[in-house]
Amino acid sequence: AKKTKGRKSYLTALKTIIETFCTAEPMTAAELREHYIRTVSGTEFFQNTDLSQMRNDKVIKNLTRFMEYSKERIKRDGKTVCVYVFSPVSWLRFND
Repeated sequence: AKKTKGRKSYLTALKTIIETFCTAEPMTAAELREHYIRTVSGTEFFQNTDLSQMRNDKVIKNLTRFMEYSKERIKRDGKTVCVYVFSPVSWLRFND
């Protein structure tokens, strides 16, 4: 495959995001957004979009491009909340 300029930095950023989200505790949509912004802020992706404008559903949609997720309802502090759990998609490879 032809290596394009910047490909490595994007793969590195992606890997960081995936590792962060696949090891994280189940998170609500709002927590996900916070976590995403913190994770991405040090990467090249950050310059592309004004992340502060991103809605929770948009962040989740972004993450599902390269991760599988499941949605669960759990009790937390006496309330039932919807949380997301992520796992990496099988087709994504970083070793090339």
